[in-house]
Amino acid sequence: MTPETFRGARLGRRNVKSFKLLNRFPMISTRTMTNTKPSMTAADLFVLLDREFRRRRSRDCKGCVIQLPYRVDRGLANGATWDIDMPQSCGTACKEAFEELVSEFQGIYELKNEVADSSR
Repeated sequence: MTPETFRGARLGRRNVKSFKLLNRFPMISTRTMTNTKPSMTAADLFVLLDREFRRRRSRDCKGCVIQLPYRVDRGLANGATWDIDMPQSCGTACKEAFEELVSEFQGIYELKNEVADSSR
C-alpha cells in the first residue's frame, strides 16, 4: 500500500479525489513575504553605478560620467526612491546603457533617507 492510498483509505473513498487535489496544490504559507530592497547611502550607490556604467558604456566614450543619485519620494509602495541626472549625450550608445542601468538598479536598491545633522 502506497502512502497516498493509505491516506486515502483513512479519509474514505469519496474524499480520495479531493485529497489528491489538495496534495497537488500545497498550501501557501500564511506568513507575508516582505519585498524589501537593500538600502544604501548615495555614495555607496554611486560607486556601484559608476563601476557598472564604465563596464557597459561604449568603449569609444571617455566623457560620460555618472552623477550622484538623489532621493525622490514618489509615494509608491514599490517605486524607486532615487533618481539620477542623465549625462550629456555623446552620440554613442551610452544613453541606452545608462537608462537600462538606472532602471535595473532602481528595482534593486533603495536610497537611505539621510537627514542632515544640524547639531554639528
